[in-house]
Amino acid sequence: DTPEAAYARDRALIEKVIFHDGPKEEVVATLTDEEKADLQSLYLESAYYSDHCLGEFLREMKARGLYENSVFIVTADHGDELCEHGTIGHGKNLFNTALAVPLVITGPGIPAQSATWRVSNAMILPTIMDIFGRTHPFPAAYSLLGQGSGHNEIFAGIYRWDKIILPDGQSAVRQGEELSFFDIAADPGETSPREPFEEALAGMDRLRQVS
Repeated sequence: DTPEAAYARDRALIEKVIFHDGPKEEVVATLTDEEKADLQSLYLESAYYSDHCLGEFLREMKARGLYENSVFIVTADHGDELCEHGTIGHGKNLFNTALAVPLVITGPGIPAQSATWRVSNAMILPTIMDIFGRTHPFPAAYSLLGQGSGHNEIFAGIYRWDKIILPDGQSAVRQGEELSFFDIAADPGETSPREPFEEALAGMDRLRQVS
């Protein structure tokens, strides 16, 4: 394809998906495998462009002498479904495709390390307060600068959906009264439901008590 033809094809696909007058599940059902792959490629291109813009921003901060005394936090509030579970976008379910986001925190006095345990965006505010020497009043969350815990459970909720992720990667997703169970370690996309297991059922019962 010429650049013009590729642009026209990509634009037509985006308009088909974004401006569909109805549930996104309807338009997903009409997409070919090639269109789904193109949609994923377009999403990756937008991520690459965001990464490029972030690099430009950091270079400008360095040029102005502001980089060394600044704290940078790069994250997102959600991921996006790209047809993995029959829909597109976010705010429609709580599968890993919608919950897994990047999180990078860097700045003066912040040691270089990678969290080997599962963390939540709920830990960002306690971490910011810790960076600036403030005590946070959130007993259910902890700063990522402290001794990390590999035993924390992650909870999520939206509309009629609830989810718990156990420390070993087992998860339970509830939509209304319907429960599904997954092993994220073996099935990161949560596309292969497994049999119910007691630990997740118990965790979901705890979640019901506070939701």
